[in-house]
Amino acid sequence: MKTIKASKLREVLSSKGVNEGFIDRLLSRLKIATTDQKMKSVERKLDALQKDKSFQALAKKHGFEPLT
Repeated sequence: MKTIKASKLREVLSSKGVNEGFIDRLLSRLKIATTDQKMKSVERKLDALQKDKSFQALAKKHGFEPLT
């Protein structure tokens, strides 16, 4: 899949006659979606880490507070 920069996408959509306000809303929604996806990925990794036996032993040994 080919990637396209926001500036190039804005230029192409503007040349096609798309409203600037619509382009701004579209780009902001894409940014939010990407951020949410990254946050969910981090949460999944954190959950897996909390279930890991070696991490639990290390946390108990050093007196770490539970991650929430």
